[in-house]
Amino acid sequence: MSIEKGVKDMWVIFLLSAATFGIAALLILFIGHKIYIRMQRDKEVFDVEKKAYEKIKKEIQEESE
Repeated sequence: MSIEKGVKDMWVIFLLSAATFGIAALLILFIGHKIYIRMQRDKEVFDVEKKAYEKIKKEIQEESE
């Protein structure tokens, strides 16, 4: 009886450990995805600002000619 109880206890510990690691992995993926999305948005804003800067620069050059 004692061996069976020990095996059951080991399985419970294993399953709880696996669930903990799974939850930790999902949390890391969630945070990583949020960071990636933020980086993409910042890049898009930068691209729009760059295009606006180039347009204004071109207009200034045309006015000075």
